[in-house]
Amino acid sequence: MAAEDENKRTKERCKRFTERVNVNITEAAKLAQHMIRASGSPDILSQTTKKFVHNENSIKSTEENIKKMKNLIGQMDAQYDEIHQRYVAEAVKLQKHLIFRSDLMKNVLSP
Repeated sequence: MAAEDENKRTKERCKRFTERVNVNITEAAKLAQHMIRASGSPDILSQTTKKFVHNENSIKSTEENIKKMKNLIGQMDAQYDEIHQRYVAEAVKLQKHLIFRSDLMKNVLSP
């Protein structure tokens, strides 16, 4: 008896599922027809879809380019820091050299 009830429930579920699938397919077809009628022609709808897909690809490409540019900016910042450190080190060396030379010239010129 329990097995019969379970079989009936399973059949009912399958029947309801099939009905739902059919309703969804019918609704999707109605929606597509409405979109075609509203667009004026299938060509316009097709062109719009193609443009949308093209723009989506452009957006993805732009995102990838932005990521690459951020990476390059990070690398350039690191290079700038390295160059700046070298510049500061050379400036310090030059100052020390000029001070040494200035002191040397004072000693040479003083009696």
